[in-house]
Amino acid sequence: TGHLATPGQLTTPDYWTRHIRETVRYHHAVQTLRQEGATFVLELGPDAVLSALTPEAVPVLRRDRDERHTLHTALATAHAHGAALDWDALLPERAPADDLPTYAFQHRRYWIPTPTASPHGQGLGLDASGHALLGASVERADDGGLLLTGSLSADGQPWLAGHRVLGRILLPSTAFVDLALAAGERAGTPRLEELTLETPLVLPESGQGSVHVQLTVGAPDEHGTRPLAVHARAADGGTWARHAAGLLSPSSGPAVAAGAAWPPAGTEPVDVDALYGRLDALGFAYGPVFRGVRAAWRRGDDVYAELVLPETGADSSSGYGVHPALLDAALHPLVGRAERRGDGPELPFSWSGVELHATGATALRVHWSGRRLSAVDPAGRPVLSAEALALRPAGGQHLGGAGLPRVPYRIDWVPTTVPAAAESEDAGGAAVTVVPSLGALPGDGPVAGVVALSVPTGREAAGQALDAVRAWIADERYADARLLFVTRGARGDDPWAAAVWGLVRSAQSEHPDRFGLADLPPGHEPGSPALLRSLAAAGRHEPQLAVGDDGGLLVPRLVRADAAGTGNDARPRVVARAQPDAAPAAHAQSGPSRTDTGPTGGDRSGPRLADTTPTATDHNEPAPTERSEPTLADPVDDDRSPGARDDASAPGSRDGLGWGDRTVLVTGALGGLGRLLVRHLVTRHGVRHLLLLSRRGATAPGAAELADELAGAGGTVEFAACDAADRAALARVLDAIPADRPLGAVFHLAGVLDDGTVESLTGERLDAVLRPKADAALHLHELTAGRDLDAFVLFSSVT
Repeated sequence: TGHLATPGQLTTPDYWTRHIRETVRYHHAVQTLRQEGATFVLELGPDAVLSALTPEAVPVLRRDRDERHTLHTALATAHAHGAALDWDALLPERAPADDLPTYAFQHRRYWIPTPTASPHGQGLGLDASGHALLGASVERADDGGLLLTGSLSADGQPWLAGHRVLGRILLPSTAFVDLALAAGERAGTPRLEELTLETPLVLPESGQGSVHVQLTVGAPDEHGTRPLAVHARAADGGTWARHAAGLLSPSSGPAVAAGAAWPPAGTEPVDVDALYGRLDALGFAYGPVFRGVRAAWRRGDDVYAELVLPETGADSSSGYGVHPALLDAALHPLVGRAERRGDGPELPFSWSGVELHATGATALRVHWSGRRLSAVDPAGRPVLSAEALALRPAGGQHLGGAGLPRVPYRIDWVPTTVPAAAESEDAGGAAVTVVPSLGALPGDGPVAGVVALSVPTGREAAGQALDAVRAWIADERYADARLLFVTRGARGDDPWAAAVWGLVRSAQSEHPDRFGLADLPPGHEPGSPALLRSLAAAGRHEPQLAVGDDGGLLVPRLVRADAAGTGNDARPRVVARAQPDAAPAAHAQSGPSRTDTGPTGGDRSGPRLADTTPTATDHNEPAPTERSEPTLADPVDDDRSPGARDDASAPGSRDGLGWGDRTVLVTGALGGLGRLLVRHLVTRHGVRHLLLLSRRGATAPGAAELADELAGAGGTVEFAACDAADRAALARVLDAIPADRPLGAVFHLAGVLDDGTVESLTGERLDAVLRPKADAALHLHELTAGRDLDAFVLFSSVT
């Protein structure tokens, strides 16, 4: 019948008589399966009879072939298509699983991506969209407008993952263009009169969901022009956001074929490898599908290029007017031109007068005359034309998701209780022992239960914690016990206590169930037996604990960023104080104010050091072990200077002085991030006086070249050979800054990377990391506390 059979049909002789004598409507049966959403079919029978007639079908048996191998091949193919298999039934005698590493995996998928089928909704009164990125369309009955819907993801359309800008997957502007042209063709208005891209559409990473898209075409006005809009939101809900809007109009007429000469006379070739090198450096991380430029030429302001749609991983050109990856390649010679200014990528902002003249092209010859585009096939027949394209810089603040928060989750400290049974069980076991050091424990015999080690305050806390961790691991007497580090203020104002937490958390990952962490409010002591019993009992299941101001236990939990907080400090904000035992962490000051309202309210003295995005470790000077310079790691991607106020005055303006009149001090300026930062400060924020600190000063490798480069951009550079961790030397450098160009901002990037497992770390290695990063930050803070700064920015050494 071609339809789904019922149990009553399959059990009647009449059905099987008709099956033998009448026509088998197999094509209708396949169509029914597709409408029901079937994307993979297993043929159950003695041979592959119907698999050749059925898309995405695999037989479980083949005549004259090994049955076991054929069955396993079919099941493996089903698994590769996403089917869930009963592995215990398939492999009952498989070897037991080995213990997995205790650290978190860095996931990387090696399966060849398979596009997810999107069944059409004809049964729901919807029409097929006719476009590969859209699933269905419907004509509105009230005004003749159109609504087209679809779902986009790196899993459903794997080639989209090859379009990354500043590290995020963006739907190409050319995809918006092709969607608009498809909608216009369906509505009888095939010309895209204008299209403004209001917000880039960021797609989730593979395995992290999809984005729902709606494209609406309004009713025509008296001139036949229709409004167009593209909205999107996360598939699991959220707010719809408009990403593009424009106008569709009737066609302007046939296009004119291109001339026969190609490339035109008088052009100069463009190095395509160098072109993509510049694009990589600007932040365009193109995958193979998007690297479609095969040759390019220049003649004055005109640009010519030959484009090919790569076959590797791309969908075919069917289902598109012009494949977005192919049309996107037409933009590459324009946005990657050698003479462009600026240190960041440019993205299309608006298209005007776009018309599609032919579909299905897999190769193009394009010509840019200013911002006017014409694209023809290799035979010279018109494919697409655009009257104008406008570009604008893509700052990180513009890359919003489809209703997704930029940081979808955060840490919140929530109350917890210890069941009475668990506390009684713990009380009946070994006692909880509080010691100032492991040397206070008995020298002979094994140690059981929980040992609470009270961590002192100050800079030496991390070093003493490291010694305790290494001794605890090395001594077999402690094998059956847990060491609980008790700190004070790690969630609040004490960055040295926070450093202990970072160290012990790494030890917990390497040695599960051996260590615990508990943080008390500042000034509290773990002297209460009831509190110690509660910490020990809760620590059986919670590796990290805290005691609130009310004495209740708190545990960290991952919550959605838009969820209501518990009133506890959800972020590890660290506020530096001008005290001997305080050190600032890697955060950035915003504005000239040096006060902060802490997690629980109240004015806190000292500079306001608000969270900034962690960045890769930078070094004072290049070294053989230094990480390679990133392709794009612009540390300040806003259009304003870091720390600039929201008023209309120039960045850092003070009594008529701006950064152009004041000195900006940068440590670690000769590292990868440092070079990017100082270029940015000079070219984007008008800094004219730079004081760059490093241990070797002007004699460091690359110093002269960097000074020449910045001088060409309008900046003057003074190098100072100074170890910022040497307080006296740093004070002399600061005192030598001329009064006519006083210090206006500080950027601290210097640091040393020396990773290792806790067994291999030593106090000397730990001190070598803390000294240029934390000690220098403390000295910079204290020595500039009385100066009128606009920005005090500290770069983290955390990637």
